[in-house]
Amino acid sequence: MRIRRNNQRHIPRRSKNYVLTFTIIVAIITVGYATFAQPLAHKLATILPDDFHYGLWPVAHHDDNKPGARPTGKTKRHENAKKHEESAFSEENSKWDVGFINAEKTIAFGSAHEITPVTFTKLSANFYISLLEPGDLITYTFTVKNMGILDAKVSDIKIVGNDSEDIICKVEGLDIGDELNVGKTKDLTVTIVYKSDAPEIPDTTKENISVTLLYVQK
Repeated sequence: MRIRRNNQRHIPRRSKNYVLTFTIIVAIITVGYATFAQPLAHKLATILPDDFHYGLWPVAHHDDNKPGARPTGKTKRHENAKKHEESAFSEENSKWDVGFINAEKTIAFGSAHEITPVTFTKLSANFYISLLEPGDLITYTFTVKNMGILDAKVSDIKIVGNDSEDIICKVEGLDIGDELNVGKTKDLTVTIVYKSDAPEIPDTTKENISVTLLYVQK
């Protein structure tokens, strides 16, 4: 009796071993990538700069000033840091904001007159006047306001430019130690007087006066 041979091709055992080994290696690589590589990549993405380059070849940097250029992450972070610094600086300055908000001539008696009108900055004012005869006087009123968020008090009031003994300067409305709380205003008046009992006409009847206020935190 003749036995029919099966025509099915026989696969060598060694080939099967190769396939099994390859399958195991692929499985190990897949599990390793899922376990280590992806979390590591996510971690690097959170701690490295946005424009960090992986690999051995240099990356061309974008020029953010060129039309159509895409801003780099470094530039964005620099801009954000700068805005934060400016905001902090602005906030810090806004806490302390005391100074003149108005200045005007309120009285002129006799032949007293201005040579130049009064001008002022935050804490300093200046006026140039002429007093021709004994009894002449001129008065300026300055309004000071605390526009910050900290209460303040006057630490000093300086008057510079009144050099003649026969022309005197009077300061009223504010004294050293006076308080100026947040949102409050006070008026300071400065009067320049040519003494009526002056024995003789001074060498000059012109005065260039500056007024400076100094404040400290209350």
